Amino acid sequence: MKRKPRLDEFENIFSASLLDEGLELSHIKKNWKINEVKSSLSGTYTEVGFPTIHVKINKTNQYILNFTCDCLLFNEAKGCKHVTGLFYYLKNKSIRLVPVNENRKVGFDSVLEVTQFHELASFIRFYASNNTGFNKIFKQYFNYKFIGHGKTFDDYLNELIISYLNVSGKLDAKANRQLYQIFEMHLVRAESLIQQGDFNNGVEILKSILTRFYQFDFELNVKSTKHLITKAHEMLYLVVNQEIAPGLKRKLYKFSINLVNSIQYQYFTNPNAVQIATHIAESNTLDMKLALENKITDVTPELKSEWVFQLFLYDHAIGDFNFIQFYTNYLDDDQCLIGFLAIIKNENTNNPNLDRIIEAVILKGNISNRSISIGLADYLIQTAKVDLYVLLFKKMVQLSIDLNALNSFINLNVALENPEIATLISESEEIVKIKANNPNEYLRIVSKAMNATKVFQFGEEFPFFEEMPVILPLLLDDDSDRATSLLINSTKYFLDLHLGSHYNSVIEEIISVLNKQHQDEVLKIFKRYILDNYGGRKHLVKILKT
Repeated sequence: MKRKPRLDEFENIFSASLLDEGLELSHIKKNWKINEVKSSLSGTYTEVGFPTIHVKINKTNQYILNFTCDCLLFNEAKGCKHVTGLFYYLKNKSIRLVPVNENRKVGFDSVLEVTQFHELASFIRFYASNNTGFNKIFKQYFNYKFIGHGKTFDDYLNELIISYLNVSGKLDAKANRQLYQIFEMHLVRAESLIQQGDFNNGVEILKSILTRFYQFDFELNVKSTKHLITKAHEMLYLVVNQEIAPGLKRKLYKFSINLVNSIQYQYFTNPNAVQIATHIAESNTLDMKLALENKITDVTPELKSEWVFQLFLYDHAIGDFNFIQFYTNYLDDDQCLIGFLAIIKNENTNNPNLDRIIEAVILKGNISNRSISIGLADYLIQTAKVDLYVLLFKKMVQLSIDLNALNSFINLNVALENPEIATLISESEEIVKIKANNPNEYLRIVSKAMNATKVFQFGEEFPFFEEMPVILPLLLDDDSDRATSLLINSTKYFLDLHLGSHYNSVIEEIISVLNKQHQDEVLKIFKRYILDNYGGRKHLVKILKT
């Protein structure tokens, strides 16, 4: 062959009959076995009753070098139907990603695997000529990659950003979005490099992206920047968890400190710059500690508690937590303490030093501020720190906080759902003060603690009726006769005081409870007592006979 035709022009060098026959052969998949490498495509064609045919095409990415076949009809100049069949396989294999009569989606990587170089080149030429944005990105990146000798990725990114600035030296909305998309593109590239073990180049890209990210307010023009920033941090954290060179460790540690020192950096999701630095700090820990302390001094009050928590985690991780110094410097500030409590509740961090902090806050008595007390209570209830919650309860009572408002200060209703908390509170000395000042609260506490003895004693001293449906099962299980007697006495006390139908619903609930408990004898006594003593009240009689 004197000339080298292009792969996509093979139909110009064969006769129409050979092309038709080859196209027909290419569709008989079961007869073909094909092997493709970079420089050639070879195949065997087997038909029952006939010898196996071996055919081969030698090629480059774009051009046909030559072709051979061992069939009897092969001609070096004209080819044969097996050669054209193999060419049609090469042409059509991309459309065969989806088998006939199957409806399945094909991934991007799968499409690239079967796309020929000349097809991809043709598409890029066409797309670049019709899309100025893509044309610009393509040329800038490949100029950096193959022409700009000695340029770093950071240099490339600087030039790219400058090219998007308007005459005022700012990014307009469109440029802002385009630049963000470029960042996302290089984030994917960085991930690929890291997966291949090229940590240095992957890290260089991530460093440049994160550094530039905080220079522009992408959130004004991009729906969500969370993916990019989260992914970049996760990849850096992945790198520091590998066996990497000491020089790269030092570079990443210094970069993490630079991020924290940046005014715009306010990223607290784990992993963040602090966690990355913690993992590779080794003996050099003071630089990050100093950066965090400076950050706390410089940020707004709304963000202060976030950075205080980051310092707390860092100090604990490097074994340099000074309880007195930390508390005095940061948590004596009510606003910072309130924010700190909200963070540890959401983080659900189980750290022994947190218990020391909580205990100090309670014992110091700085809990009359409702935001502080409710923050403490929510955290202690959520983490089931029983002893500390009981300590909080005792301190609130000792400080003579309005006992009628106790629930609004320490979420007592929720805490009492924990039987252990309810029991310890019911056995504390402070329960006496509760009983004297708020009998109803006392009854609720001892009943939640399942302390039947104290409930009986209270009921015999202060008859209760509205609470009876809830408490009655506890009393019946402990002493049925005593429970029946208390029920009758309480019923008499309240019905004598109230002539209307105010307590009808309570009586209905008591009857329902006794039925569920299969307390037929007690129910009979209860009904008989009401009928004998209050039979003149028609609304009561109606309930009993329903």
